[in-house]
Amino acid sequence: MRKNVYYSQEMKLKVIEEVISGKINMNQANRKYNIKGKCTVSNWISNFMSQNNPNVNIEQPDMVRRLSEDEDPKGEIARLREKVKQLEDQLEYEKLRSEAYETMIRIAEKEFKLPIKKKFGAKQSRNSGKSDPNQG
Repeated sequence: MRKNVYYSQEMKLKVIEEVISGKINMNQANRKYNIKGKCTVSNWISNFMSQNNPNVNIEQPDMVRRLSEDEDPKGEIARLREKVKQLEDQLEYEKLRSEAYETMIRIAEKEFKLPIKKKFGAKQSRNSGKSDPNQG
């Protein structure tokens, strides 16, 4: 049986500060402070962020801050912006397409007086004793 290990609030805050400031990563914190759980540091950070603890002043780490266009030599930001634009365009197209299908279904149901759209929650009818030609 595994024994629960309790860490002091001071130690938790020290680990959180080092990880968030970018001095060490979570795996390094686990090794440095002999923390056994794989998610322990991550949980501490999540709890700390959700509580917005005013006792610790932590600057935003370099890896989280926004890159400017000048700091992006490979054009990654521009490529990602273009990808977002493409995805937004695709989403708009699919919304219009969906609306067109809905309109076609409404017109067909009205013109032919047939329920085309599936009603969710309705049970499918069972085979009424006739054999299915698709079954062998």
